[in-house]
Amino acid sequence: CLLVLPEAHVTETACDLMYLGSVGVASSPGSDDIIASCAHQLKMLEPLDTIITFEANKEGIVLKERYTMRHLPVACLTYCGLDIGNSRCFGVVAHTGDPKSHSCHIFEELKANQPVTAMVLCVQRIMKQSKNDSIHE
Repeated sequence: CLLVLPEAHVTETACDLMYLGSVGVASSPGSDDIIASCAHQLKMLEPLDTIITFEANKEGIVLKERYTMRHLPVACLTYCGLDIGNSRCFGVVAHTGDPKSHSCHIFEELKANQPVTAMVLCVQRIMKQSKNDSIHE
């Protein structure tokens, strides 16, 4: 799966990543510090180290593993950013149905031709577009 870097108007992408796991976080919308903290916490534990296909589009994020699939709807996404301590990792903060309960999902780059910076930019564009669309409805 070759990742093509999204242009400014593109809000859809997919690639293979390492899913390290998720950590419950306080009812904060998210920040790069939260991403770094969660990534560090997962690495101190035994991370899942599961290879997944990460797909992002206007509907949200789909995580696919062999026989399972998980959807994070765009309305649940509150933050996406790089791990400030490791530029090969990034995280997505999403509320879990209750707007006061959030999980931070941490991913790591597998291949240099599928940079996580492109994934972060794409997810941020999707979130921004969704917010703009909901304002104009």
